[in-house]
Amino acid sequence: MMNTIPVFSPQDASLFLKYFSGVAQVLARRFSLGFHPDEEHLTSLLCELLDEQGSTLHNLEYSIEKLNNDLNMCGSLLRAAISLETTPYTKYQERHFTQADFGIILEYTDHVDPKNSFRKGMLVQAKKIFPTSNNLYSLSSRYNSFDTIQHERLSKLEKYYHHREFGSPIHYLLYNPPFSTLPKNEQEYILHRQLSKESKHIYDYTNGLCLYSELTQPDGLKSVLELSSLFAGLSTIHSIAKKAAVSGRTKEKFSPFELKLLTDEIDIRQQSFAWFLVFGFLGGETGSLVPDFLELVSGSRPNVASELRVREPRFVLRTKIVAGSNPEKLNIDSQPNA
Repeated sequence: MMNTIPVFSPQDASLFLKYFSGVAQVLARRFSLGFHPDEEHLTSLLCELLDEQGSTLHNLEYSIEKLNNDLNMCGSLLRAAISLETTPYTKYQERHFTQADFGIILEYTDHVDPKNSFRKGMLVQAKKIFPTSNNLYSLSSRYNSFDTIQHERLSKLEKYYHHREFGSPIHYLLYNPPFSTLPKNEQEYILHRQLSKESKHIYDYTNGLCLYSELTQPDGLKSVLELSSLFAGLSTIHSIAKKAAVSGRTKEKFSPFELKLLTDEIDIRQQSFAWFLVFGFLGGETGSLVPDFLELVSGSRPNVASELRVREPRFVLRTKIVAGSNPEKLNIDSQPNA
């Protein structure tokens, strides 16, 4: 069964990148206000920014409305809508039973070729970076809220679904300030590592063409330094947290890890907030099609093993993308069924 949008053109991708990059920039600015943002606040803010109604409360320069206008102007077949749903929980329930901070459901409806339509979802666990002892952010800053017990619960949940399909439907989202705020020598380190990867890139297909366009802009080489929040799969975080425990010579299996370990392990651009959502989720194969996983993400009663003791995430972002303009069927403001 298909789980990627088949008519996702380079022009479409560039517009969605612009939208999600704007959201990431507003979120990253919270690190430059003179105080250290709270993790829960960042997640609430992110979900509000992505909600069509909630985003009107913030200075989001490129809104979902502008995105749809530009999609229409360029002749795209696609239109988009995003809405937020919230499940109330006590602090105890959130800590012990919810397995992620928020979930994302994508419903793609193809009115031109209906057999391409699909629904998929993913769970996201968020962690924020903490400043060093001098109260500044650097590559040695750690994700101190990383929780071994929580990680093992997520791994158990992933294992439950992983045998039923390829890839992981669960990811971490690591909140960071823009890399341009790091010390100059560390900016050069990040830029050097990233350009070393991208210089070997084959610039084809939608992702490659967008990357080529980005790198050939006047300030394109340094655009990676404007990135901030990063996605990472469970297996990646598993490996990094294990290395951190070994290097720290702790008796623990896993340990909170530094930003440097993360940036050394991943492709910063491809795993950045906007690029991952556009090319990994919307235009890629990230996310699960399994019905009971979608029930878990969307808030319906999950049909999973009782020993997992899981509940749906507090926030659920429902993203609806449609191709074609059948006036009898197209209603991007309507809510998909759970």
